[in-house]
Order: sequence, then structure tokens, then C-alpha cells
Amino acid sequence: MISESPLDKYNEKSCAASVKIKVLKKMLSVLRENGYINRTNLAGQTGLNYNNCIKYLNLMQLLGWVEMIYDNAHYMVITERGIDILERFVDL
Repeated sequence: MISESPLDKYNEKSCAASVKIKVLKKMLSVLRENGYINRTNLAGQTGLNYNNCIKYLNLMQLLGWVEMIYDNAHYMVITERGIDILERFVDL
């Protein structure tokens, strides 16, 4: 079975046109505050609908800003790269 990459779900134009820095910053902030969180709770805490949350998460996984871990459920965690990006967003 071939595993689907987050990149498979995007074409460059549609992805770049719809990404909002404010949303990325909020998601990364929530991830940093919580340590790890499931996708449904992340969507709720950021005010995103679940499908939009997943789109952003897939993009952030592709960029190496977040990782998915499994511990009896799937959780998202922010990476060191994601923390670095979040700190850069503060300066914007």
C-alpha cells in the first residue's frame, strides 16, 4: 500500500493563495501551549472548521513545522522548526 503524502493533496497555486499567516500563527501557538493536541480539539481552539484545520496541518507537516504522533489516538505536536517559525511570526 502506498502512503499518501501531504504534498499529494495540494497544488502550489491553490495552497499558496489560501494560506493566512494569522491562522498559521494561531495554530502554532495553540500547539506550543498544549504540547500535543488531537486535531479535533485543535480545530476547536483555533476556531477553524475541521476540514480547514486539516488542510493547514497537512501544509505544516510538509514544511516540517508539526508532526503527528500516535498514542492511542493521533496527536499533533509542534517541532523545533515550528517553534522557530512561530517566534519569527511574533516579529511580523
